[in-house]
Amino acid sequence: MLSSTFFRASEVSEPRVSQPFRKSVDGPKEFEQEIQEEESDLRIQFNAPDSWLPSPFLESQIVFTGQPDPERELKRVWNRTKRIYSKSLPRLKSHSLSLNRQELPPDFTEIYASLRHSRSFSSALNLDLNAASLKHIEQMMDQLLDASGIPDGRHWKEVMMKMLLKICTELKPDVRQGDEIDVRHYVKIKRIAGGKYSDSFYVQGIVATKSPLHKKMLKPIQNPNILILTFPLQYQRVESEFTSLEPLIAQEREHVVNLCARLHALKPDLILVQKSVSRIALDYFLEHNLTVVQNVKISLLEAIARCTNADIIHSIDKLVLSPKMGTCKRFSFKTFMNPELSKKTFMVIEGANQEMGCTIVLRGGSDPVLKQLKQIVDLMVFVSYNLKLETCLLQDQYAQTPNIQQEEREKLSVIKSTETDPIQRALRIFRNTIISASPDVFYPLPFLLAKLKEDDTIQNILENADATDNKPSLESRYILATADAISPFTQQNIMVLSANICKGNTIPCIAPAPHFIEFYGDSDLALGQFIEDTVYGSSLNCPVKTCEKFMLHHYRTYAHNNSRITITVDSLHCPVKGMEDRIMMWSLCKTCQESTPFIPMSEETWKYSFGKYLELTFYHPHVLPRAMSCKHDIHTSHIRFFSLSNLTVRIELEKIQMFELCVPPMKRQPKPELLQIQRQEDMNMIREQIVQFYDSVVGRIQSFVYEILPTAKQQQAREDFGEMAKRAGSEKKLMLQLLQQTFISSQATDLLSLNTAYKALLEKVSLWEAEFAEFVRKNLQSESRDIRKTAAQLTRIFREEPKQQTPKEDLSLEKSEFPHIGQSPSVLKDEEPAVDAIQRRLSVQLMETEDFRYPTVNESPSLASPAVSQQYEDFMYPREFENKDHSDDEGGINAITGVTAGQMQPQVETPSAGERTSLMQTISNLWTGNTANFQPLVYPTTGKEHIFPDSNIVVREDEPSSIISFTLSSRHYKEKLQSMRSDEVQEPTVDDNHRYSIDFDDQFDNIEETLLKGTGTHVRYQFWDGNTRIHCKVFYAQQFDALRRNCGVNDVFEQSLARCVKWDATGGKSGSYFMKTKDNWLVVKQLNRLEMDALYKFAPAYFEYMSQAFFHELPTVLAKIFGFYRIGFKNPSTGKNMKMDLLVMENLFYERTISRIFDLKGSMRNRHVQSTGNDNQVLLDENLVEFIYESPLFIREHSKKILRASVWNDTLFLSKLNVMDYSLLVGIDRDTNELVIGIVDFIRTFTWDKKLESWVKETGFLGGGGKEPTIVTPRQYKNRFRDSMDKYFLLVPDKFADPSMIKKG
Repeated sequence: MLSSTFFRASEVSEPRVSQPFRKSVDGPKEFEQEIQEEESDLRIQFNAPDSWLPSPFLESQIVFTGQPDPERELKRVWNRTKRIYSKSLPRLKSHSLSLNRQELPPDFTEIYASLRHSRSFSSALNLDLNAASLKHIEQMMDQLLDASGIPDGRHWKEVMMKMLLKICTELKPDVRQGDEIDVRHYVKIKRIAGGKYSDSFYVQGIVATKSPLHKKMLKPIQNPNILILTFPLQYQRVESEFTSLEPLIAQEREHVVNLCARLHALKPDLILVQKSVSRIALDYFLEHNLTVVQNVKISLLEAIARCTNADIIHSIDKLVLSPKMGTCKRFSFKTFMNPELSKKTFMVIEGANQEMGCTIVLRGGSDPVLKQLKQIVDLMVFVSYNLKLETCLLQDQYAQTPNIQQEEREKLSVIKSTETDPIQRALRIFRNTIISASPDVFYPLPFLLAKLKEDDTIQNILENADATDNKPSLESRYILATADAISPFTQQNIMVLSANICKGNTIPCIAPAPHFIEFYGDSDLALGQFIEDTVYGSSLNCPVKTCEKFMLHHYRTYAHNNSRITITVDSLHCPVKGMEDRIMMWSLCKTCQESTPFIPMSEETWKYSFGKYLELTFYHPHVLPRAMSCKHDIHTSHIRFFSLSNLTVRIELEKIQMFELCVPPMKRQPKPELLQIQRQEDMNMIREQIVQFYDSVVGRIQSFVYEILPTAKQQQAREDFGEMAKRAGSEKKLMLQLLQQTFISSQATDLLSLNTAYKALLEKVSLWEAEFAEFVRKNLQSESRDIRKTAAQLTRIFREEPKQQTPKEDLSLEKSEFPHIGQSPSVLKDEEPAVDAIQRRLSVQLMETEDFRYPTVNESPSLASPAVSQQYEDFMYPREFENKDHSDDEGGINAITGVTAGQMQPQVETPSAGERTSLMQTISNLWTGNTANFQPLVYPTTGKEHIFPDSNIVVREDEPSSIISFTLSSRHYKEKLQSMRSDEVQEPTVDDNHRYSIDFDDQFDNIEETLLKGTGTHVRYQFWDGNTRIHCKVFYAQQFDALRRNCGVNDVFEQSLARCVKWDATGGKSGSYFMKTKDNWLVVKQLNRLEMDALYKFAPAYFEYMSQAFFHELPTVLAKIFGFYRIGFKNPSTGKNMKMDLLVMENLFYERTISRIFDLKGSMRNRHVQSTGNDNQVLLDENLVEFIYESPLFIREHSKKILRASVWNDTLFLSKLNVMDYSLLVGIDRDTNELVIGIVDFIRTFTWDKKLESWVKETGFLGGGGKEPTIVTPRQYKNRFRDSMDKYFLLVPDKFADPSMIKKG
């Protein structure tokens, strides 16, 4: 059975749409009648078997209309077909195409379906707007009319729908020939106040506000010849020359009349002039019945020339070339009366080429209402034309038609007037606002809003802040500002992060940079043009001089939201033979490996916006291929291919890892759960110390050899030791109970409360040692002096040759090593073992012969030293002292040998080193004075702790931060600090027991006022434990106290500083020594003299800057300094003393799983270290650049804004203070996908040595070489730092990104 179909050309003036819209597409009656009268009928017959006609072919109406020669268009298609199937198809006869099924090749169906998308056919296709597209246009129009508050919105929608569908059908810009891809360039919208909305009309031509030069020219003209001029119709006089008036007038008349005669010879009916027309010319045109309009804008002349196919004549000389005049069906002037009773005349050019341009005339309201309607119509013209092209794109992609969305949307006017909660209001706005010009495009919520939605805690904070302050919080204001700014007028664009990368080394030849694309705008291009430029440009060399490869060996990337599109060009032959000069489209599923058919790109798809194509790829989910078993999304699961000239463009979408920026928080608190874990660990450690000590006591008792005692004393000793063993067991239980009770009764985050049990344990240790010493005194007292003499003789025999000891000099901090934890700040390599030192301190012999005893908890301190002067001391560095132990050479009888010390001489050979070691171990108990040969006890202390009855903080000589902790938590310091807040007159204070001394320097409870004080108070606090003097100087005590209180750290600051450990951070260039508190919350850095001096001068400005951050929301990433101190101690018992300067700051990486750490200064010179893979290794700038080539650090817009603003503020602040050499410390937390950042080391000023080094390197003096110096001025350092940080962290914009984020200049 054969199929025969006929079409009238006049029937295709309206698009083929679903039944409910048939009535709405009819134009005004007068224009419809004119079209039917003017257009001639054309019958085209296609005879073909129903069985092979492709379904898309049956779904479309194949007609030719508006073409100057339809038969020629049909022949072009037929000739293309003949070239492919010259032997299989019959000839074309007249206007009919007869096809015999037996003569058709097997694949004719697919090729014929492809050919229907060719340029020749597509120019005549009456493309459908699918139902989803029409529904989308209606919904967006309803939303815009509701938001603008225009009355009678339903009637306006009916009027506009007719005009929009007519534009979709008739307007066809020729982008290949240079037309703009934005159809709005060819749609003019005029507002004429007054009348009714039904008076609005659509014109195939131009309507402009213009009046004729004379009232006799008001008559309408049918089918006029239109002449367009840009030069004036007047005589050009020569300036600054004297001449007679009469000849001049005669010359002018002659020139103008001749010019008008030349124009009249062209036989125009209408002359449009850009400039003025003289009176002589006007009289001439009136005489010859010609209509003239002057002072017409060039843009209007170009629009008229386009619609009427006229040439624009720019000079008189062009008249000899027989310029082409335009024409239309009708030209007229129309005058309207507006509501203000004033008249306005319009020039109307009707019946022009419908494909070239049109005008929409809006009537039926006041001028403000029509102004709003004009904006809406302009946007809806864009939307409807885009949907026309998008429909064809989906067909060419072999994709299913979008479904109609039946969901009801709330009106935005209702949401904004009723909703008060900022988060809920923003959520409702985003959910109910139609933004995209495409249906089924889904934009996820902005990241911050989605994060706030998921976090109930943050929502409560925002609500409470709003309720208490009567002012929206910063987060609320940001969310509302973003939501209220959402509008389809401002969202017809996309911003992407684009880069051009060489395939061989993955190094970007064109660095990643944000690229803003306005859909169908100047920054956009057609999809087909992009494919052609990519293919034809692949043979060009890379524009980067250092890259010598062709563009074929490069690939482009476009990153947006959380995805990235990669575009590559491969050398693959065209999949359809003979179609090499056409763009062929298909896609391949990455999951099921199924491919869509090869389809030539239609002209409508060729004109589709490349920016919109990117938007569909990123945001149009669930686009499935039609008539295939593959059920995977074309955009996310398919690789799309475009073939041209035996090269194939490959487009693939992939997910990328986004990082959140984590800046130093304003409020800083350790996590309670971590404190609880540490508290449990501390309790376990103290429990183990209790168990080990009492087990060692019992072990000493059980291992005692009673045979060394006189027979008469052995029985009493057994009884005493038995009673002591029982008491040790009961005491052990009591101590464990005390520890457990303290743990239960104290707060879960109180780490210092357990020191109560620890101090009680130390007191028991001293009592047990005293009891053992008393046992020795009662039973072995007569042997003690002889044993000491014997020990002295044995030491002379068995010790090695002593090395010559020399006094230690002052050590520079840059060269000296910070002591390991468990050691004094002095060098400890020659110090005796800790256990032996305790035995020596606690042995009975030393108690009797030396002026030393172990301090107990209730011991009275020694006399305090005088208070230190208020003047600043010179900066001191750790000094080391070594005390030599001198043997007691007093005479006496040795209990073992029976001879005096003077008679003691060695009578045997000196043993070898190995024998010496063995013998020394055997008699070690003797020469240390342990005459009872007691088994050593397991002590819970190293002998370097200092305990005080009124404090739970144990001061440890090998943990410097404990000195600061004790000072800040002491009752005396807090009282003085409180009195300073009250502005009381202060005097230096020494307590009654002379154990503490505190004084201060300057005077001065508002935190901001305190931070803004110009002067500071420096407090020196010193205290004693026995004869050990410990001191701590607190700089700017009041300001740092206010800063800590504002950050919320004051309550736990002292607790955290009570314990610290050394932090081995390797890879950095500063060489500074660091410690971390045991809870990892704070970092303690040792300062050298230059840093200390700079920090002292820098501190007042730092407080002022931080007050701006605290109270005026100034963005900053400076790592907060919580104080700097000078500490020291002098312990005569061990002969050790120490003095050092310390800086306490926040630990940026607290409770983080940091995989990599970078110290960034923005320089590429000598900024590389060999990576070892250690967790704490600090990498530098060059390491980061290598890293981001493979794993870029992508961040979102809000993170980029915070980083850019913070770095800008901080660098400006530091440069004004002449500070440089600071770094941005970056830690990558892979567990949370966060970049933890903060500026550190910002206390080094531009000193004279830095200036000299910079001058030498810049000038080349003394061999400087004239290269870029590593040391630059603070201003240069600031600029370099800003630029580098902006390049290191790449902004990946989302749909709601601010275009101003694109950095200019």
